[in-house]
Amino acid sequence: MNENTIVSKLTKIYEEYGYKKIKLSKFEDYNLYNNYKDFLQTEHILTFMNLNGNLQSLRPDVTLSIVKKVLKDNDKYTKKLFYIEDIYKIDEVSNEYEEIQQVGVEIIGTLSKYSNLEIISMAIDSLKAINKEYILEISSIDFMSALIDELNLDEDKKLETLKLIYSKNKHDLEKTLISNNIDDKLKSYIISLIDISGNYKEVLEKIKNIIINEKMQQAYDELKSLLGVFENYNNFENILLDFSIESKLGYYNGIIFKGYIKGNNDAVLSGGRYDKLLDKFNAHTQNKNKKNAIGFAVYMDKLYKKDTEKNEYDFDVLILYKSGDEKELLKKVHSFIREGKKVRTDIYTDEYNTEYNYKQKYIFDNNILI
Repeated sequence: MNENTIVSKLTKIYEEYGYKKIKLSKFEDYNLYNNYKDFLQTEHILTFMNLNGNLQSLRPDVTLSIVKKVLKDNDKYTKKLFYIEDIYKIDEVSNEYEEIQQVGVEIIGTLSKYSNLEIISMAIDSLKAINKEYILEISSIDFMSALIDELNLDEDKKLETLKLIYSKNKHDLEKTLISNNIDDKLKSYIISLIDISGNYKEVLEKIKNIIINEKMQQAYDELKSLLGVFENYNNFENILLDFSIESKLGYYNGIIFKGYIKGNNDAVLSGGRYDKLLDKFNAHTQNKNKKNAIGFAVYMDKLYKKDTEKNEYDFDVLILYKSGDEKELLKKVHSFIREGKKVRTDIYTDEYNTEYNYKQKYIFDNNILI
């Protein structure tokens, strides 16, 4: 399935749910990204001076641009938006900037319990549209934070603890908890967050035993409410509950999730609830309108890695034109196309070499396909 087909399928899904497409500028004021570098988790922002002498950047992130636009409009209504936009990031292998297409959805405004169900449902539909063999991993920032708050650690120690959970580093996590004189019961609860992962229903049942405060209960109820989505799809074998899913600390809250497809080790979809990002935006702009937000993005570059592209055909038939009537050649091309095949024609040479992959090759010589 090619990129355009996937984008068309995703667009159809989001329009079916009543989301409206938003179009953004490729350029933003540099300060937008400079103020939220920890949200971006990158130091590499492609920056230039415009003709007015202002510092501008090519967009490395879509969510920040959407939040800025929605809050600037100061609209009291809830926005349900989807986008197909390019972002500009450093490629980890070549260490050069790449233009990457990203497709995603956002709800910004007043959220309800239904908002979570809808977003998760759309994430599942998106993964299924890409590959029917998929996995969706879900976690809760609030559940983890409410448990870690019981440790009475300073913020640096809390962040250190979270990072050790994300990396599943049980050895160092245990050392950290012991060095901070955490009692055995709380210590066992924290460490269990590394061990407890797997089938959503089964893990949900297990974590009932470590709920020790009201915030954890609220987070648990939020996770439990998602069962309605999975019952509707009857896809519990595709859904995992895993508290080691890493988030952009300080911005996300509530549920977070990542989606995977067969044959790809990287997450092709990720999202979650990010009320804290809006709170920080409002603090910067002195906007007093309280809004919530949840969304996800599909990373198109993760779907088309160079090592997998080699196994895909660019077209079905290659015809090399050597001699004969061009009208007859066109008839042959049309005949293949009517069969549903993709056809490329090129001039014949003795040393013809192509960078493309194809199923069949013909030489058109004296009006005959050889």
